[in-house]
Amino acid sequence: MSGYTFSAENLKEIDKLLKRYPSKEALTLPILWMVQNDLGYLSNIALREASKILDMPTSHFYSVASFYTMFKFKKSEKVFVELCKSLSCELNNSDELYEYLKTRDDIELVRVECLGSCGSSPMCAINGKYHENLNIKKLDTILGDKDAL
Repeated sequence: MSGYTFSAENLKEIDKLLKRYPSKEALTLPILWMVQNDLGYLSNIALREASKILDMPTSHFYSVASFYTMFKFKKSEKVFVELCKSLSCELNNSDELYEYLKTRDDIELVRVECLGSCGSSPMCAINGKYHENLNIKKLDTILGDKDAL
């Protein structure tokens, strides 16, 4: 990747958010999401561009992004699956889903703490989109529908 430039639409959104949020630091997560939505991951070049826009150190963006499991630092051709491992999900057979998903070569699997959907467990996020009340059959249906990913 030779460079990264925020789109005019993203720059307009950043300007709008700067007026709404109490400080420029509060825009860290929205900007990280913009980059990841554009590229599918957070590149070093894009993080440097974000730091220029908000006049903040690149290390700030890296430290925030590395705290969260939903941000990726390398591009992957695989489907990114975050499987909840909280108590509610485990009580509803998320371990069975985990064992099944481990056998698939087409996904990048990460176990994460609560994704905030305990009432509809087990659940996971697939490429950032939540899927609830899961079982193996439902997972296969979702993973087989490339348009839904």
